[in-house]
Amino acid sequence: MQVYALLCKGFSNKEIAELRNVSINTIKTQLKVIYTKLNVKNRVGAVSKNILTVIMFLLFQ
Repeated sequence: MQVYALLCKGFSNKEIAELRNVSINTIKTQLKVIYTKLNVKNRVGAVSKNILTVIMFLLFQ
């Protein structure tokens, strides 16, 4: 979940890897899993899905 949060905050793969003390390839693999679970193709889709979720939450709380 932390990788997804950092992605949504605009961090690059390299920055996320440095913050998590792992390789860039590990982050790329984790992002592929996240994209699959969210049913999106890339980071833009993942961030868009996050924004939509937040908007829906705020509208229907």
